[in-house]
Amino acid sequence: MGRAIQTIYNVVNKFKQGKTALDYWHQYKENKKKCGRKVIQLPAHEVDYIKEKVTLGWTPDVIIGRKERPVSCGMRTL
Repeated sequence: MGRAIQTIYNVVNKFKQGKTALDYWHQYKENKKKCGRKVIQLPAHEVDYIKEKVTLGWTPDVIIGRKERPVSCGMRTL
């Protein structure tokens, strides 16, 4: 089947509990939403500062590199 043994056991055990394949799939999707890196939310004052500098023609590396104000993300995130 191309799946790990534990995955197959999980599905079989759900069936033994009286669940359906659709129930298993919905629970799987809910669990997957919790995986991965969380979205970075900058504070409003940092967003305003970045937007102001971008309108002045500054590039992200200049905004981060000048360090006029601390920005809680890196250049790649901008």
